[in-house]
This record gives sequence, C-alpha cells and structure tokens, in this order.
Amino acid sequence: LNEGEWEIMRRHPEWGQHILERIPFLEAAARIVYAHHERWDGAGYPRGLLGESIPLGARLFAVADAYDAITSDRPYRAARSYAVARSEIEAGAGGQFAPHVVEAFLEIPEAVWHSLRQQAGSRPLETRIADWPSQAITASAPVPDLATLNRLIQAVGGTLELEQLLVETPRAMVEVLGAAAAALFLYSPETDMLELAAERGWPEALKTHFSRFPVKGFHNERVVREACAQLVDDIGDVQRFVALDLPQLRPDLGAYLCVPLKAKGKVLGLLGLFSHRPNTFAQHDVTLYETVGEQIGMAIANARQYEAVQQLAITDSLTGTYNRRYLYDFLARELGRCDRYEHGLSVLLLDIDHFKDYNDAHGHLAGDEALRQIVAVLRRGVRHVDLIARVGGEEFVIVLPETPPPGAHATADRLRVAIEAHPFPHGRLTASLGTVSCRDTRPTDPETLLTMADRALYHAKRNGRNCVSVWDDMPAELPGEPNTQLSQGK
Repeated sequence: LNEGEWEIMRRHPEWGQHILERIPFLEAAARIVYAHHERWDGAGYPRGLLGESIPLGARLFAVADAYDAITSDRPYRAARSYAVARSEIEAGAGGQFAPHVVEAFLEIPEAVWHSLRQQAGSRPLETRIADWPSQAITASAPVPDLATLNRLIQAVGGTLELEQLLVETPRAMVEVLGAAAAALFLYSPETDMLELAAERGWPEALKTHFSRFPVKGFHNERVVREACAQLVDDIGDVQRFVALDLPQLRPDLGAYLCVPLKAKGKVLGLLGLFSHRPNTFAQHDVTLYETVGEQIGMAIANARQYEAVQQLAITDSLTGTYNRRYLYDFLARELGRCDRYEHGLSVLLLDIDHFKDYNDAHGHLAGDEALRQIVAVLRRGVRHVDLIARVGGEEFVIVLPETPPPGAHATADRLRVAIEAHPFPHGRLTASLGTVSCRDTRPTDPETLLTMADRALYHAKRNGRNCVSVWDDMPAELPGEPNTQLSQGK
C-alpha cells in the first residue's frame, strides 16, 4: 500500500466503533474495537495510546485478534500453526502486546484454542431477536441479526471504487435488509442539487421525475438541511407521490424512509427506501438505517479521497493535465487497441515558442499562469475523449484516439491558431507542433511514437516556429529527416 492507502486502512477501528456504538448492548465492544490496534509501546493507532491507558478489553482483544489472524487463511498466505502464533505473540510482549496479557495467553493450553476454533467454525456468529433489548422489539419488522449487519457492511464498505460503491448500496438495501426498493442520491452543495446515482427496484416515475432536482422545495428538504431521517408511514400521504400516481402504479410499496448520508458532519447524499407494507418502519429501524447511512457516507467520503489520491498520482500539479507516467500507460493501451481493432491514433507534441524569454521578461509566476491559460485553450479545442499531458516545462502531448492524419493536422492547426489569438496578460505567445499518426505501419511502444512526434516538432521549429509539421509516413526505422507536411502561421 502507498501512504494514502495506509491512511485509509488505519481508519478501520474508527469505522468499527461507529458501526457498534449506536447499538446499546454493544457500546462496550465499540470501545474495544476502537483501541484494538493500539500498542503497549505507544506505536499503535489511531490514538497512539501507551501502556495502561489502553482499555483492558482492547489489550486482551489485541492478542486474540493476532492469534486468529496468524492461524487463519488469508488471501496472501495459508494459515500457520499454533506454535508459530505462540512464538510471535510471545515475541511481541512489551512491544505490541501487554506483557501480563501475553502471560495469560501462554497459560491457556493449545487444546483449548483448537476447541474454540472448531466451535467457531461450526457455528456461525448470530444474534437472535430474543437477544436484543426487549424495548427495541416491535411487531413491525424483524430486527437484523449481527450476521446480516456484517453482510451489509461488507457489501457497501468492501470497495474504494466510488462507482461500485454507489451501485452496491441500493442492491444491499434490497437484498440484505429486505427493502422493497432503494435509491442513492448524491448532493452537490455548490449547486444545491440532488442527483440519482444508483437504484434498485426504484419506480420508473420517480427515476424520471427525480433524476436531478433542486433541494429547495423538495418534500424531503429537511433531510439535507438538518441531516436527519424523515419517515412517511404510507406513500399515499406524500402529495408528490400521489401526483405521480405512485400508489396505483406500485401497490407493492408501503412506507417511505429517507436518511442522510453523512461524513464528518456534512451531508453527501440521501438514501431513499420503500418498504413492502405501510407502517413498517419502527423507531429502531430508523436508528439502524441512520447508522447505515453514516457508514455509507463515510464510505463515499473515503472513496472520493481515494479517487483524489489516485488523481494526484497521475496529474501535473501546476496545470491539472496528466503527467508523463499516465501518458505512457494511456499510449500503451491505445497502441494495443490499434493493433487489435485497426483504429487510428494520432499524437500531437506542442511546444510554446521562446517561452524562456517570456519567463525571463515577466517572471515565473506569469509563466505559470500562461501555462494554465494554454491548457484551458487546449481543452476547448479537443474532444473529451482526447488526452492532454504535460511532458516538460512548456511541452504538451495531445493524444487523439481514432483520429486519422487529416483530422490530426486540422486539430493541431486549430490549436496553433487559438494559442496565437489568445489574449495572454503579458503579450502574444505562439506554439509549434509536431504530429504523427498510426496507419499502415505502427510503432510498438509509446517511446517510438513520441520520438517520431518530437522529430516532427523539431522540423516545425527549424522552419520558423508557429507552425505544424506532420510526420507523413511511418517508416519502420527512424531516418535522419521526417517526411513532413508544413502548416505555418505568421
């Protein structure tokens, strides 16, 4: 894992605590979960607690957790023996583990551990309704057991890919918790709009009417503004639903519950749930779904953070374009597509003319702003499927998938003209471009393709700059001079 991924991974005690702390009879367990990766020597996480400041339950659980991890199969290795586990735990006394807890562990005979594992393997962990506090039980709906909650958390929290998370959430609400239909809406505070992101069994009338809509005036506006759940016992009591003939079109739907998806006090979206019958959701259901909503909210926030970290790894910090690393990966994939499907592929290599003089005359901050404006010009001049990458101080590569030579030449000249006409703050700038297209003969690697584009760019610079030079023929060996066509500005 990289540092960003480690940071996310180390938050799992916090998530575990949050899952459990709102279930009354698991409050004590929640505190243990939160501290179970603290170390006796203070080098643990999330709080770096030291020695006796670690709750006793967490000190005990840390040893049991380590024993279970060592003696269980993992995706990256097979289970190891009791002897290995005993040796590793004994070695961790005073560092990872509390010495007195390790002493207690060592006093337990091996046969007892084998017996406990055999019992755990033959009897799944579950909590029956009878085990729940009596005041939480109503006749309205079955209370999910811990195995069900575990399946739910695995379903919605088992990925850092945002799209997969969005799809899995409504599916889990229907298949795991038994909702009649479910939908997830993402909230944009910048526009104060909600947008349908994913659904399972959602009524067609609502898909159309609520695909994207303003929060102001929404019948569940309070859920966004106050971050609280809103329950309607019968969909016939919602005027908007009645106006859309929902009770007649979907008689299988009863009550409706809308809960916020929250992370760090901010509402990221809404989860809408229909039950099969009216008056189905009791207060403990609302509390459960609010807790689930917070877990989903945190999962969305983490997935977005993961996407941001991934994006930072492949983008240029100054201009927001892709970097050389991502460019090479993208070109390798596109060259593969060319081989398989005989698609066209063109590459433009662009260099700002005399940019050093511009920097020297006006300063590097002015030069940085000019580069950002150039990128804005480039983005307006290409398609959304095209890729822009910065490969040097003032050099950019534009990749044009499925673009033949005439289209590449036209795009390059259009970009050249647009840069020349752009009103930069400190005066006119121009660009030289070299283009190359994959046709009958194709390079097998990005380096060769970019070398050809670079040779064409060199030809454009040698011919007066502010022009486009085209590698007209794709030879198997690179000659001393490219066969070029020249398009030149003034």
